[in-house]
Amino acid sequence: MKAAIQLYSVRQNMSRDPISTVRKVVETGYRNLEVANHDSDQDPGVGFAVPAPQMKELLDGLGAKVIGAHVMPLTPRGLPPVLEYHRQIGTKYIVYPIAFYRGSDEVKATAESLNRMGEMCKAAGMRMVYHNHFHEFQHLDGQTAFDTLLERLDPGLVGFEIDTYWAMRAGQDPVALLKRLGRRVCLIHQKDYTKGYESEINLLASAEESGDYIDFDRFGRDMREITFAEIGAGLMDIQSIIQTGNEVCEAEYIVLEQDFSQLGEFESIKISRGNLQKFSGVQWV
Repeated sequence: MKAAIQLYSVRQNMSRDPISTVRKVVETGYRNLEVANHDSDQDPGVGFAVPAPQMKELLDGLGAKVIGAHVMPLTPRGLPPVLEYHRQIGTKYIVYPIAFYRGSDEVKATAESLNRMGEMCKAAGMRMVYHNHFHEFQHLDGQTAFDTLLERLDPGLVGFEIDTYWAMRAGQDPVALLKRLGRRVCLIHQKDYTKGYESEINLLASAEESGDYIDFDRFGRDMREITFAEIGAGLMDIQSIIQTGNEVCEAEYIVLEQDFSQLGEFESIKISRGNLQKFSGVQWV
């Protein structure tokens, strides 16, 4: 796998000056970038009103590339301008970053929409990918939302970006999950979990017991920022994740995503880069 970074990790700096931030991220040692656009209705690109020609010129000058894009909202109707922007800058993966479900019918409808968008991405030379959090592993109408997606998504059209941290916070074994999905995994998102907070790992258990649906508010209610650690500073078995990603999944990139940190954004990603370099099986190209 090749190393990459999700620019959500430096979102505060991106919101102030996206051009300078991208330059500094690349200077830190990350050349493969994944962007996060939470305003695609207004901006089909990287989310900070940077025109495609300017972004392409910036990336070419830095020797960097955008390998993937998290895009919200993402619908078949809104996808064409997103595809056009990312065609111009050379993006490979279009990522469906998050969805919340109140029942299996909503999961099935999302899968149908994703398959349609997967066809559109394939026609444009790109790949549609679904990114998980913890709540997809909640049981809805007798089956987890994740299993329903797994059954309904066409492997030829939609892959998975498995976030190992969020899978762990659903009570899943990340390595076992990667082995189960195999080559359907295109990308791996990697964070780390802070030591000393083991009793808080499973965010799904209380919702499963109560039968409550997990919406956006419930998603973050029991989650604490302190439980996010820099890669290699926490308790996750990252070496086994890397090995499985390479041998079983043939994942193309392992993508650092630092949702929260007790440090400054650039200090945080620099530490994670240094720690990630200590693991075998990751290429920095």
